[in-house]
Amino acid sequence: MKIRGEITIMIHTLDTKAADYIPELGDGFEEGSEGSENAQGLQVADYYADADGEGIYYITYKIETAKEIEQLFVFAGRKQLLRLGKRKAGEVIEGTLYLHFGEMIPRFHSECMTITKIGFSVACEDLTKLKSVGMAAEKLSAKTKIPAVYLAGDSTVTDQTCPKPYMPGGCYSSWGQCLAYFIGGSTAIDNQAHSGLTTETFRNEGHYDIVKKDIRPGDFCLFQFGHNDQKLAHLQAQTGYKENLMNYVNEIRGLCGVPILVTPLARNTWKDDGTYNDLLAEHAQAVFEVGEETGVPVIDLHKYAADLIKKNGKEASRVYFHPGDMTHTNEYGSFLFAHFIARELSKLDPLTFAIDVQDEEDFTPDEHTAVLTGTSTAAGNQDEQKEVFDAMERAGDNLVAAVEKAKKDAEMMK
Repeated sequence: MKIRGEITIMIHTLDTKAADYIPELGDGFEEGSEGSENAQGLQVADYYADADGEGIYYITYKIETAKEIEQLFVFAGRKQLLRLGKRKAGEVIEGTLYLHFGEMIPRFHSECMTITKIGFSVACEDLTKLKSVGMAAEKLSAKTKIPAVYLAGDSTVTDQTCPKPYMPGGCYSSWGQCLAYFIGGSTAIDNQAHSGLTTETFRNEGHYDIVKKDIRPGDFCLFQFGHNDQKLAHLQAQTGYKENLMNYVNEIRGLCGVPILVTPLARNTWKDDGTYNDLLAEHAQAVFEVGEETGVPVIDLHKYAADLIKKNGKEASRVYFHPGDMTHTNEYGSFLFAHFIARELSKLDPLTFAIDVQDEEDFTPDEHTAVLTGTSTAAGNQDEQKEVFDAMERAGDNLVAAVEKAKKDAEMMK
C-alpha cells in the first residue's frame, strides 16, 4: 500500500462519555458499565476526523510507538479492524484503506442519521506506550472506480459496539467488522447490518433504502440473514425468507449492483446426546436455491463454520464466541470468519477483492478470552422484536423453543 505523502493530523479526540454520544456514529466504542474500568482489558484511545457527506473516503493513518507493545489493535469507522499484533519500541505503523460513509439508522433509533464523524481508535495495554497517532480522511470523487461493498444482515454481520476496556475474547464482534482487515485496500465497506433484523425488517425499517439510495453500478451487496427469520412462521426457509432474498437479488441487479449471498453463520448449538444441533440447515439450503435459480454466487459460511465447530467440539469452539453465547462471535471468531469470506470473495473476483494483509493472517484465541464484565450500556426498547430476537441467541433453551414453535406455526398456516 502506498501512502500519499505526509499525514496531516486532522483527527480530534472523541468524547465517548458525552450524554448524546451514539457509538455507531462515532468509533464504535462506548464506556463500560460501572466498575468495568477495573476489569482486565486494553485501554482505548478514541479519535475522529470530520466527514464531508456521503461517499467513499481514503483513510491514511500513521502510528508511532514509544515503548514495546504486547497487543496493539487499530480500528477505523465503527470499530472495523485494520491492524493487530505485537510492536517494537520506536516502530511506525502506517497504512491506508477505503470506507464508505453516508447515513445509517443506529440501534435503538428509528430515524436515519447522517454520519459526520469518521471514527478512528487504537487499543493497547498502556496508552502511554504510544508516541503519536495521526489519521486523515480524504473524500474521493463520485466517479472513483473503487467499488463499495454494502453488508446487509443481522447481529452476526453488524458493526457491534464495544464497551471499554477492550477485550478481544470478551467483546461482541462480527465478520462484517473484520472484513476491511483483508479487503479494505481495494474496496470500501459500508455495513448496514443490524442486530435482530430479518429479511423483512431490513427493508421495513429503512436500512435497505439507504443501500438503494447510495449504491452505484458495479458496487456489491452481500446478504446474510436467517438467524431471526427462522423465529417467525412466515419467514421460514421455503416461504417468506426465500421470497425476500429473491426480491433483494432482483432489485440490486435492477440498480446495476452485484448481489452476493452468504449462508447464515452456524451456531455452537448441541443436543443433549452430544450431537451437533444444526438449526440453520434449512435456511442455508434456501440460500443455495436462490443462488442457483438466479445465477448469483453463494458463499457457504454456514458449512465452513459448522464443520469447524463440529471438528473442535462444543467447549473448544467457545473461544470464538462471546462468553456464554452460542451465536455472536468475539474478535477471534469474527476475524476467522471474515478471513473465510474474504478468501471466497477473492475467488469470485481476484482483482476487485485483493486480499492485502499487513499483519497476521491467523489470530489465535489465548488467555485473553476473558469473561466480559459489562455489556452494552446503550438504552432502548428491549421489548422490540429485534431486541427480543437478539437476546434469544444468548439463551439456548429459549432459542430452540422459538425455532421449533415457528416451524409448527408455519405448518398450521399451510
